[in-house]
Formats: sequence, C-alpha cells, structure tokens
Amino acid sequence: MKLGFIDGKIPKPEKDSDEFGQWYRVDCMVRCWILNSMSKDIFESFVYANSARELWLELEGRFGQCSWLLLYQLQREIFTISQGNLSVLAYFTKIKRLWDELTCLMPIPNCTCGSTKAMEELTACNQLMQFLMGLNDVYDHVRTQILMMDPLPSVNKAYWMILLVEKQRQVNLGLKDESENSAMHVKTAVMRKEMVHNSGEGRKPQLDKKPLYCDNCDKNGHARETCFKLHPMKGKHH
Repeated sequence: MKLGFIDGKIPKPEKDSDEFGQWYRVDCMVRCWILNSMSKDIFESFVYANSARELWLELEGRFGQCSWLLLYQLQREIFTISQGNLSVLAYFTKIKRLWDELTCLMPIPNCTCGSTKAMEELTACNQLMQFLMGLNDVYDHVRTQILMMDPLPSVNKAYWMILLVEKQRQVNLGLKDESENSAMHVKTAVMRKEMVHNSGEGRKPQLDKKPLYCDNCDKNGHARETCFKLHPMKGKHH
C-alpha cells in the first residue's frame, strides 16, 4: 500500500477533505524512509520535497536515467566474476547484487503478448549460466549434473545444490584433518616408545653390574681368571 504514495496511485487529496490528515501522516512517513536511506551529501537537496511522489520524481529525474557507462561496467563485472576465495554464499550474494542492479537499469517491460515471460525465462537461463561459469573447478562434477538436467533448474535451486556440495566437502576435510591428527599422535607415541626401548638396550643400568670377586685370594677387584697368584704373567701384564 505504501508504494502507492511513490508511484502516484494514491494521489494527494484536497487539504479540506477528511482523508487529507491520514494521507499526510503516511506520506510523511514514506518521505522519511526515503530520506533516511540517502547519503548525507545528497540529503539536503531533497529534504524540502512536498510529498513522497514529488521526492521520488526528483530522484528518478536525477539518477533514474540509464547510464551506458554504468551498464557497461555491470555487464563486464557479471561476465568476468569468479568465485575465487569466496564461499558459495558470498559468491552468490555478490553476483545476485549485480543482477539486481542490472535489472534496475534495464527492467523487463510488461506486456500481455507473452514476450515478457519469454524474456524472464531467457534472463533466468543467462543468470544460471553466469553463476555456474564463475564457480571454482572443484564443483565441476555437480556443475555438469546441473547442466544435464531437463528442464534446467532455477538459479536458486542450483545455488542450493552447490551449497550442499560445499558443506559436504567441509565435513570431509574436517574428518580427514582429524584422522591425520590421530595418526600423527599414534606415530609420535610409537616413535617415543621405540626411542626409550632402544636407549635401554644400549646401556644397562649400573645396578645390574656385579663387582669382580676372586674366590682364590678372597679379594674384590679382579676375577679368578685374572688372579696374579694363579696366573703370574697376567698379573704383571695388568
């Protein structure tokens, strides 16, 4: 209903009529909505408009004309956009904003001959192709599946299909990272165990080494096999 104050479908009543008071209150509210959406640098040049309709016509006259330079820039950005490092959500939001801006510059004309529906279908098909072309190569498989569907899905349905694949990839990558971390912990524990085992084999604890004792002369420090009393030559050698 508020749109009627902008497009002129709800005209301004006579000031002395019963409807004027209510119309004026709603019209002021609509004007405030529009003015509050403006940047400060252009706000002052529109603040004195007498009605929402008048304000809208001034805006349309100043900014509503199709700029071929802006149209060129939009078309160029749409045809060169790619996902890159963006998530599927961020990529779709970005390209959707460009489509909306293009529609504002070049709206599809309304008619009753059926050409409007044909134009809408063509636009929807172009948007689907543009969205799919900009996706990263990791989505090649699902992109091919979408292009083989008959009829082709809407761009919104294709977006949800791609989004599900992205979520599944994130889950799989998370499981892979968790598995790799677990394997690394196990490998580290095994290596530590082997190091402890090998160091134990290399040198025996000092407590296990018994002192030498000679039962021939009843003395410590040498064994019977090297006792100089039994083997004088070995004793001199030592």
